[in-house]
Formats: sequence, structure tokens, C-alpha cells
Amino acid sequence: MKKYIFLFITSLTLMCLFHSCEEPEEIQRIDTESNSGIMQLVCTFMDGTGEFTIDTTINKYPFHDGDTVKIIVPWFYPPESTNETSIDKMKIKASLPNNVYVSPPFDIIDLTKVTPYTVTSPSGRKITIYITGVRKKSSEAMIKEFELPAVGLKGFILEEQNFIGIVSGGMDLSNQKPKITISYHATISPDTSIAQNFNEPVIYTVTAFDGTQRTYTVSPFTPQKVAYGIRPASARQLWFKSLGEMGLPPADHYSTAIAVSGNYLVINTRNQDNVYVDRFSGEPKGRMQLGPIKGSLTNFFATSDSVGHILICNLVPNAGPNFKVYKFNNVNDANPVLLIDWPTGGIAMGRKMSVRGNLDGDALITVTQMESKIVHIWEVKNGSIQSAPDGGPTRSISVAFENNWTFQSDAIARSATYPSILFISGYPSSFGAVNADGSVLALYDLIGAGYDSNFVPQSLDYAIFNGAHYLAQTIVALYGGGNNCHLYDVTIPTNLSLAPKDPRLLVFSSPPNVVTGNTNATGDVAIKVSDDGYKMIMYLLITNFGVGAYEFDCIDVDNIFGE
Repeated sequence: MKKYIFLFITSLTLMCLFHSCEEPEEIQRIDTESNSGIMQLVCTFMDGTGEFTIDTTINKYPFHDGDTVKIIVPWFYPPESTNETSIDKMKIKASLPNNVYVSPPFDIIDLTKVTPYTVTSPSGRKITIYITGVRKKSSEAMIKEFELPAVGLKGFILEEQNFIGIVSGGMDLSNQKPKITISYHATISPDTSIAQNFNEPVIYTVTAFDGTQRTYTVSPFTPQKVAYGIRPASARQLWFKSLGEMGLPPADHYSTAIAVSGNYLVINTRNQDNVYVDRFSGEPKGRMQLGPIKGSLTNFFATSDSVGHILICNLVPNAGPNFKVYKFNNVNDANPVLLIDWPTGGIAMGRKMSVRGNLDGDALITVTQMESKIVHIWEVKNGSIQSAPDGGPTRSISVAFENNWTFQSDAIARSATYPSILFISGYPSSFGAVNADGSVLALYDLIGAGYDSNFVPQSLDYAIFNGAHYLAQTIVALYGGGNNCHLYDVTIPTNLSLAPKDPRLLVFSSPPNVVTGNTNATGDVAIKVSDDGYKMIMYLLITNFGVGAYEFDCIDVDNIFGE
């Protein structure tokens, strides 16, 4: 038995000596007997800049005997410059296998000529390759960026479809000059200095330096939306205008409110015919004719419904015993309707007013009573206001906040029909959500948010955008400091009880705007969702300072057309 074991071990030992007991590694070998073995060939300018390689449509590595190898050098270098290249004196280098030699040695080459090189393999076998070069004009004909600068819109470029999509969000694009970035040394037609109607498809032809052409169609389109709400990181400041730039007094405490009507933003200024501006640019467009409504206390506040009807109210009892609300169909309506005329019996109200819904259909108008915890609600059904016999509110709700709010407060309904949850911001009492009976549903942590007696959380607005419910709120500094607005996700109303900066609640905060003084604590906020549902703009009025517009979208930029 021992004899057989010895013989087996000896045989195994001999096998391991002649054949590795380990798995052999695969060795890559270059067959320099039938080809050059060259796996990389590069030319540069004499100063070492540039790195130009072979025309792979003609040649493939490795080269074989008799191959003519062509090096491509661009017509201009750097490509974006107008520096014409010269190829009669270039540096050439290559990656060579061990013991492979080239004659003459790779060093300086005139690519305007055909230069033969002899490649000698380790066995002594020789092959000849021929190297030359060519200057090539660019064949790239691309639109790399597309923008309509006057309205701050960028196009979505879809290369495979030769298509550039525009999401206008309701803007009129009938007379826009584009800003287009194209490939270096290419040209584009029609001339980009010519205004076009981008409400309809526009075709551009890009011609490369070598004459290659490519056409792009620029057109409004309906891209895929993100699954929910605002696209992260889509927020941008659309514009900001001082009150003076819009023809308004900059520091008299009289600009109190804003309203959205069609493509206009109305700035309500007491005792003036209200200025209205292009809501996409802030450029002044005209003034509403208020007639007898105009007055320091009679056109005190304004708001708008979901379709652009404008409501203007007075301040009572300062303007008299009756609370009055006028309805304008649009900025050009010279015959407003007196919608509410209620003898309040001395109740103080009218500093704020909100409306949810369409006043020609169903809507809820909400007005807070000063120095109280009471919200008055006027209900509109099928375009008819459901007021009390004396013109008073359909119902009044006592809110179960701990303390009364003072002179600045606002309330807005979650829905356009009653009963509805209400969102209420009342200084210095509380900011929260309440049920239709006034019981508290959620309270916001004002102290945790850092608000003190100088900062007044007040005006509210509400919108539904891409399936999410958003509440906007102004923050006004009474005696100087940062004035801004916040946007909250209140799809779940109890989110207001989350920590103030919880990302499930706080979606956006505008940059603080420093104002020296706003002792009336006035300001306003308005949200408008575009008719196509792709964009939402939040407008902020800061009394004694200006108006800003912040845009959001829900475009799925990573998946424009969906799966």
C-alpha cells in the first residue's frame, strides 16, 4: 500500500513542476509578425497642445503592411477660436510593443505629405505604413442652448427628435427674439435677431462649417410631469420690481394687496387707480379705473378668485359702518358689482380678505374680524352669493385659538364649498389649520420658527398644483428687517404641526428683503397655477419696497416623454 501512495505523490509532484498547479493567467499577445502592433498614434502641435488621432472611418488599430494612416486635425484650434491650424510641422508619438522599432523614429512630421514608416518586429520582419493628415472643417450642426430671454424661458432640447420644447405656463410668446447657442463656426437660419411667434412651431436650420445641415423644430409641448407637486430645485425668481419702477409711491404704506387676473398682476394702492403689470415680467401695462371706489379707506384691500375676478373691499368702521366688497370681472371692467354690503354694527374688518374658488360658480370668501378670533364666511353657489338677509356673512366661526389676533390676520378655505377646513394666520395669536366648526386641527410652531414681536406672519393664499396642496404666507417685519414669503405643503393639513423647517412642510422660502420700516405690517401673497398645469408662480408684495415673482414647475426633466 505504501508503495502506491509514494508513486501517486511523485507523479503529482512532477505534474506540478511541468504545469503550474495554479490556474494559468491568460496572456494578451500582439502579433507583430502580421501587423505593426501600434495601438495608439497621436499628433500634437509643436508646443505640445492638442491631441489628434486617426480617422477611424478609414483606419483601425493595429495597422497592417501598406496601410495609409490619416490623422484628423480641426480647421480651427481651440475649436471655439478663429485660429486656423497648420499641419506642416507636427509632433507624432505612438505606443509601441517591446522590441518593436520604427524607422525613421517618430518625432516631427509634415502631415501635408505622405510619410512612410518602417516597423520592425522582434523577429526582424518589416512592414511599411504611410502617415498623412488632413485639416477638417467641423460637421457639427447642433443647437446647444435655446432661450427666450425677454420672458426667462429655456427650451428643452431633445437631440434624437431634433426638437426643442417650450412650456410657456400661459405666457404669450407671439413676438419673441430667441437667444440660441449653436456649434462653433456654424450658422443658423432664420436670423435669431428676428422675432418669431413661438406660440406656434418654428423651424431653424443649422449649417455646420463644412456645409452639413440639421433642422430643429421649436414648439410648445406637453412633457411628462414629476409624480407629485413641484419639481425639486425648480424654484427661481422670475422678476422683482420696486414700487417706484411700477409707478407707485415707494414708502407711504398705501400699497396693501395684490391680485391675479389673466396675464396681469394688480397692485392695490389706496386712493389710487390700481396699477396692473404683466405678471410674467413686472412691466407696467395700465391702471384700473376705480371711479367712486377709489379712496384711502375705500379701496383698502384686493384679492382674486381662481379665474381672475378681482375683489376690492373697504376698511370698516373707518370708511363707514358698512363692509363693502366690489367684484370686477377683469382689469378693464368699468362696471363693478357691489357683491357685499353689510352693516357691521361697528365691527372692525377689511384689512385682509381671501377667496377660494370661482365667483361665477362655487366659492368661499373669508374675512377675519380684528381684535378677535372670528372668521366671517360668505358662500357663493352657482355664481350667487348666499348671504344673510342684511347682506352679512353666510356664517361666522369662532376659532379655538388661545389668544385673539390683533389688527393683522387672514383666513383662507381649503375648498370652494362649505364645510371646509380653514387656514388662519393671526398676529400675534397663532398660525394653523382649523375645522369648519373652529376647532383646532393643527398649530404651527411660531416660536420654533424664530418669530418675535417684530415679525408678523399674515397674508395667505392657496393653490393645488400637480396633486399637491400649497399654502403661501407672507412674513412682514414691522420695524425693519427681512420680509419674505414661505410656501408650505399642506396636502395633509396636519403637516402644519411639523417642525417649521421639516421638508414635508416647508417647500420654499424667498430670500429676505430688507425694508427700513413697515409699521402698518402690510404685505400680501398670491399664487397662480398656469392653465396648462405645468407652472406655478408665487407673488410677494412688500409694502414700501416692491413686488417679486417666484416660479416653480413640475416638468420631469429626466424623463420628458415618460417611459
